[in-house]
Amino acid sequence: MASEGNSSDIDLSSDISQVPIPRFIRLTILLVMDIPSSIYTIFILLNIFKNRLLRESLHNHVIIAILLSILPTQLIDIPFHIIYLSLDYVWPSNPIFCLFWLFISVGIFDTTGILMAYATIERHILIFHDRWLINKKRRIFIHYIPLYSVIIYSLIFYIYVILFPPCLTNFDYTQAWCSYPCYYDNNILSMYDSIVNVVLPAFIIVFFSIALLLRFIIQRRQLNLKNEWKKYRRMIIQITTMSSLLIIFNLPLTILMLAHLCGLPSDVGIDFSQYAYFFTYFIPLLMPFICLHSLPEIYRKLIKIFLNYWRKIRQQLTATVTPMM
Repeated sequence: MASEGNSSDIDLSSDISQVPIPRFIRLTILLVMDIPSSIYTIFILLNIFKNRLLRESLHNHVIIAILLSILPTQLIDIPFHIIYLSLDYVWPSNPIFCLFWLFISVGIFDTTGILMAYATIERHILIFHDRWLINKKRRIFIHYIPLYSVIIYSLIFYIYVILFPPCLTNFDYTQAWCSYPCYYDNNILSMYDSIVNVVLPAFIIVFFSIALLLRFIIQRRQLNLKNEWKKYRRMIIQITTMSSLLIIFNLPLTILMLAHLCGLPSDVGIDFSQYAYFFTYFIPLLMPFICLHSLPEIYRKLIKIFLNYWRKIRQQLTATVTPMM
């Protein structure tokens, strides 16, 4: 759920609560999609951690971070939003839970966008400047420190403004997420958050994703090793499809936010934002499926599991039907 900046513009909790899509349909969509999505995320992470080659591959590190960032949304934010849609009030109704829920739905979600922006930049280095990472010292300064810095920065910022805010949060248990974080009322903090943590990453994702595709098309003849070309192509398809997910479901809301920051009347786009907030949930719900198809080793393993499971079911059915005949 992208933060919308100042609460005077749009009250995000009431917006998504009043989406014209019937509650039962929203509840069903979230429930049906969240269960397999969470399972796939956990399955991918476990298999990456178990496979040393996948675990140590530099291009998988930011993917691991992104999957870890969407997991709290899948396991906490969405299930409790489903409970809210079922009960029409927040449960459990206490301030500590509300702050924690806001941290997941706002802070962790926006961290995913920041990580995606970093990933689109890093892909240029991994594909076109891989010699920069030729030794351990360079990998530490060019790969590990920037990645960890992005994660630490985002967590510190949102822990501060949401869990230990410089203001008093007024909780309303009849609204999703118990209303909005109080720092939205702080013009400086909300403006900084909107521009630096939401708008800037969104446009970085768009620019560097397009640049990566164009650069690859122009320079692919220089990547003349067949195996390397296949690896780079897979990396590009992976990051562009993941970026497309954020562009489709989050960029329109980000553009609306930017327009409000630039002076567009706050009542313009309210109907659109009601839909847009809900559909941002499709980012964490669809992300593991995209990641899975870009990791052929894990994808083949999952297909094998399904085929073995289906084979056992057929054998059991055959064994049950045969005696009756």
